[in-house]
Amino acid sequence: DGLLTGAHAFATGPKNLRTRDGTDLLKAYSELRLSRHGQDHHRRFADVFYAVDQALGRSVRDFYPNDLAIAASSFASVNCDAPRFFRDLLRNADHCFAEHRNSILKFESASDVLRACAALGWFDEDAMARLGQLCADRIDHASDDALTDAVEALARLGGLHASPLWRAVVDCKRNFESRHASRILDAFALAGAWHEDFLSSLSEHA
Repeated sequence: DGLLTGAHAFATGPKNLRTRDGTDLLKAYSELRLSRHGQDHHRRFADVFYAVDQALGRSVRDFYPNDLAIAASSFASVNCDAPRFFRDLLRNADHCFAEHRNSILKFESASDVLRACAALGWFDEDAMARLGQLCADRIDHASDDALTDAVEALARLGGLHASPLWRAVVDCKRNFESRHASRILDAFALAGAWHEDFLSSLSEHA
């Protein structure tokens, strides 16, 4: 209880919560919330996460791109919809994920943001297009797990067929393991994203 009281006071205090401090707090407390001990304090944890949402929502444009992914994943892991954070994140996607910033968004981080949005039901057409383009541009550096996660997330959000990532996946000539091929096939089916040659190739591995 002391940890939760302290975290809430830290997030709601008179000083602005620094983005890195907020990210570290979210990551640590999401892991604690998912532990057996944390299950008994659901309401108190929710209070902490919504307080952090209010604090960080004021400064989402100041995040490093990959820290945004950590925060988004942490909120999603405890099913906190974090309305201020996600609304500002999606509204400012061009700025938050711009390549001219000091830290370039990794494919895995873009995939994590997409997964968090899909898990919590957040969708913005322009933001999804931005993230899809980033994933498409970095597809050669993506792990099979992260690539499959991104495809599934966009399919769940309803934005896969219109996304640059769809064409990039079709054209990537990657040999997927059966577990990834099966998931991608399911995602393409969910999205109604048909490409006969690619799906035939996937079916051989699924």
